[in-house]
Amino acid sequence: MTAFLRLLLTLTISSTALVGCVRMLTPLLSRRPALREALLLAAGVRMLFPAAPEWRLIAGLFPGGEGGLYETARRLAHFGAARVAAFLWFFGACAAFAPHLWGYIKLRRKIRQSIHAPSAAQQEVLDTLCAGRRKPLLRCSAALPAPVTFGVLHPVIILPDSVGQAEQLAELLRLELVRIRRFDNLRGWLMLLAACVHWFNPAAWYLNRTARTARVAAREAAVQGGSDEAELPGCGGRLRRVVRRLKLSW
Repeated sequence: MTAFLRLLLTLTISSTALVGCVRMLTPLLSRRPALREALLLAAGVRMLFPAAPEWRLIAGLFPGGEGGLYETARRLAHFGAARVAAFLWFFGACAAFAPHLWGYIKLRRKIRQSIHAPSAAQQEVLDTLCAGRRKPLLRCSAALPAPVTFGVLHPVIILPDSVGQAEQLAELLRLELVRIRRFDNLRGWLMLLAACVHWFNPAAWYLNRTARTARVAAREAAVQGGSDEAELPGCGGRLRRVVRRLKLSW
């Protein structure tokens, strides 16, 4: 029990330092959204998976022998404080993750009630964009104000019925195809999991929020074929107008 708490503490310390480094590099990475998002993702992964620095940090913070934090932790464990702390951590992690999971389940149920096949014109646009590549499944729903994509290995794009114009449809489908190609759904769940595991650490929630914004910028840049975030006057500007028109809340 105490070994787990030590590992959690050292993971928090090392990953918070990494988040701080990425935060300081933000001005230099403002024109490289994909690189910035990759660094934020790496920081999130470090919050979940220990490496050599964590074990060295544990040895430094909790040295063997008498005295120091090791002796304090041993005495606390004797009185059951470590078990209480582990229970509080588990309860906090579940409480942080539950609203997101419930919202996801509610959205799936809401969509399932009104989902239907796309029109021939909508399917043709997707076929054109995916020429020579594997196509995701395309569906439509009246319950959505914005397109969503479910799944990682077998993705499904669900369009709102309010999308009508061919140009608007093509731009939104490009964004969703980039989301699939970059595994943004998996990245988003991974960052959310890191934030929930470290729910007591404000840096984890800052990382999750910042990474979500960076993923949006990286997707828009990828639609432009790798252009910088600050250089999106063409299709990127149209995409943002489409987003405002459909009231997308990315």
